Amino acid sequence: MSAGDDDLNWRVEQACREGWPAATGAVFDGWLLRRSGGRIRRTNSANPLRGQRGAPDAVIGAAESFYIGHGQTPLFRVPDIAGELEAILDHRGYQPEGGTIHLHAGIGDLAEVRDEQVTVSKVPGEDWLAARFRMGPLTTPSAASFAI
Repeated sequence: MSAGDDDLNWRVEQACREGWPAATGAVFDGWLLRRSGGRIRRTNSANPLRGQRGAPDAVIGAAESFYIGHGQTPLFRVPDIAGELEAILDHRGYQPEGGTIHLHAGIGDLAEVRDEQVTVSKVPGEDWLAARFRMGPLTTPSAASFAI
Protein backbone atom coordinates (compact mmCIF):
# COMPACT_ATOMS: atom_id res chain seq x y z
CA MET A 1 0.00 0.00 0.00
CA SER A 2 1.42 3.39 -0.92
CA ALA A 3 1.58 6.38 1.43
CA GLY A 4 -1.16 8.00 -0.68
CA ASP A 5 -3.41 4.96 -0.28
CA ASP A 6 -2.70 4.89 3.45
CA ASP A 7 -3.67 8.56 3.75
CA LEU A 8 -6.86 8.03 1.76
CA ASN A 9 -7.82 5.01 3.88
CA TRP A 10 -7.41 7.01 7.10
CA ARG A 11 -9.48 9.85 5.68
CA VAL A 12 -12.21 7.32 4.79
CA GLU A 13 -12.06 5.93 8.36
CA GLN A 14 -12.54 9.42 9.74
CA ALA A 15 -15.39 10.21 7.35
CA CYS A 16 -17.17 6.99 8.32
CA ARG A 17 -16.77 7.75 12.04
CA GLU A 18 -18.11 11.25 11.57
CA GLY A 19 -20.89 10.07 9.24
CA TRP A 20 -22.21 7.61 11.81
CA PRO A 21 -21.50 9.19 15.20
CA ALA A 22 -21.63 7.34 18.50
CA ALA A 23 -23.49 8.72 21.49
CA THR A 24 -20.36 8.52 23.67
CA GLY A 25 -16.73 7.65 23.27
CA ALA A 26 -13.41 7.50 25.05
CA VAL A 27 -9.90 7.50 23.63
CA PHE A 28 -7.36 5.02 24.94
CA ASP A 29 -3.86 4.69 23.51
CA GLY A 30 -4.79 5.56 19.94
CA TRP A 31 -8.13 3.72 19.90
CA LEU A 32 -11.57 5.29 20.06
CA LEU A 33 -13.95 3.24 22.18
CA ARG A 34 -17.38 4.09 20.81
CA ARG A 35 -20.68 3.31 22.51
CA SER A 36 -24.30 3.97 21.56
CA GLY A 37 -26.22 0.88 22.64
CA GLY A 38 -28.33 -0.90 20.08
CA ARG A 39 -27.15 -3.26 17.34
CA ILE A 40 -24.95 -1.10 15.14
CA ARG A 41 -21.40 -2.44 15.29
CA ARG A 42 -19.64 0.67 14.01
CA THR A 43 -20.95 2.82 16.89
CA ASN A 44 -20.41 0.12 19.52
CA SER A 45 -16.84 -0.90 18.87
CA ALA A 46 -13.19 -0.02 19.41
CA ASN A 47 -11.91 1.82 16.34
CA PRO A 48 -8.27 2.62 15.55
CA LEU A 49 -7.18 6.22 15.21
CA ARG A 50 -4.52 7.45 12.83
CA GLY A 51 -1.06 7.69 14.35
CA GLN A 52 0.72 5.78 17.06
CA ARG A 53 -1.37 3.24 18.94
CA GLY A 54 -0.62 1.48 22.21
CA ALA A 55 0.44 -2.06 22.96
CA PRO A 56 -2.26 -4.47 21.80
CA ASP A 57 -2.68 -6.26 25.16
CA ALA A 58 -3.21 -2.95 26.97
CA VAL A 59 -5.67 -1.70 24.35
CA ILE A 60 -7.68 -4.93 24.40
CA GLY A 61 -7.77 -4.94 28.21
CA ALA A 62 -8.96 -1.33 28.37
CA ALA A 63 -11.62 -1.94 25.71
CA GLU A 64 -12.85 -5.07 27.49
CA SER A 65 -13.16 -3.13 30.77
CA PHE A 66 -14.94 -0.26 29.01
CA TYR A 67 -17.53 -2.38 27.20
CA ILE A 68 -18.12 -4.95 29.93
CA GLY A 69 -18.48 -2.07 32.41
CA HIS A 70 -21.34 -0.78 30.26
CA GLY A 71 -22.95 -4.20 29.87
CA GLN A 72 -21.80 -4.64 26.27
CA THR A 73 -19.75 -7.31 24.54
CA PRO A 74 -16.34 -5.96 23.44
CA LEU A 75 -16.15 -5.55 19.68
CA PHE A 76 -13.08 -4.43 17.72
CA ARG A 77 -12.89 -2.99 14.20
CA VAL A 78 -9.55 -4.07 12.74
CA PRO A 79 -9.09 -2.55 9.27
CA ASP A 80 -6.07 -3.57 7.19
CA ILE A 81 -4.36 -0.24 7.92
CA ALA A 82 -4.33 -1.01 11.67
CA GLY A 83 -4.11 -4.79 11.94
CA GLU A 84 -1.87 -4.98 15.01
CA LEU A 85 -4.62 -6.39 17.26
CA GLU A 86 -5.64 -9.21 14.95
CA ALA A 87 -3.22 -11.94 16.10
CA ILE A 88 -3.73 -11.19 19.79
CA LEU A 89 -7.51 -11.11 19.42
CA ASP A 90 -7.28 -14.52 17.68
CA HIS A 91 -5.09 -15.82 20.50
CA ARG A 92 -7.63 -14.61 23.09
CA GLY A 93 -10.43 -16.48 21.33
CA TYR A 94 -12.12 -13.62 19.52
CA GLN A 95 -13.73 -14.60 16.21
CA PRO A 96 -14.32 -12.49 13.10
CA GLU A 97 -17.91 -11.24 13.10
CA GLY A 98 -19.01 -9.24 10.12
CA GLY A 99 -16.80 -7.22 7.88
CA THR A 100 -16.47 -3.75 6.48
CA ILE A 101 -15.60 -2.71 2.96
CA HIS A 102 -14.99 0.96 2.24
CA LEU A 103 -15.69 1.97 -1.31
CA HIS A 104 -14.54 5.31 -2.61
CA ALA A 105 -14.04 7.13 -5.88
CA GLY A 106 -12.90 10.56 -6.91
CA ILE A 107 -15.66 13.11 -7.39
CA GLY A 108 -14.41 13.71 -10.94
CA ASP A 109 -14.80 10.00 -11.67
CA LEU A 110 -18.40 10.12 -10.51
CA ALA A 111 -19.41 13.28 -12.38
CA GLU A 112 -20.33 11.28 -15.48
CA VAL A 113 -22.29 8.65 -13.55
CA ARG A 114 -25.28 10.32 -12.00
CA ASP A 115 -28.26 8.67 -10.35
CA GLU A 116 -31.21 11.03 -10.31
CA GLN A 117 -32.69 9.14 -7.33
CA VAL A 118 -29.68 10.01 -5.14
CA THR A 119 -29.55 13.27 -3.21
CA VAL A 120 -26.53 14.36 -1.21
CA SER A 121 -27.41 16.31 1.91
CA LYS A 122 -25.63 17.55 5.03
CA VAL A 123 -28.42 16.18 7.24
CA PRO A 124 -30.59 13.08 6.89
CA GLY A 125 -33.95 13.71 5.27
CA GLU A 126 -37.32 12.37 6.40
CA ASP A 127 -37.18 9.53 3.85
CA TRP A 128 -33.72 8.45 5.06
CA LEU A 129 -34.83 8.56 8.71
CA ALA A 130 -37.97 6.56 7.86
CA ALA A 131 -35.83 3.90 6.16
CA ARG A 132 -33.48 3.84 9.18
CA PHE A 133 -36.37 3.36 11.60
CA ARG A 134 -37.74 0.46 9.53
CA MET A 135 -34.50 -1.39 10.44
CA GLY A 136 -35.48 -1.26 14.10
CA PRO A 137 -36.15 1.22 16.87
CA LEU A 138 -33.43 3.52 18.14
CA THR A 139 -32.29 3.30 21.71
CA THR A 140 -32.05 6.58 23.59
CA PRO A 141 -28.26 6.87 23.10
CA SER A 142 -28.59 6.06 19.39
CA ALA A 143 -31.30 8.67 18.96
CA ALA A 144 -28.99 11.21 20.62
CA SER A 145 -26.35 10.53 17.99
CA PHE A 146 -28.87 11.53 15.30
CA ALA A 147 -29.84 14.61 17.34
CA ILE A 148 -33.51 13.82 16.86
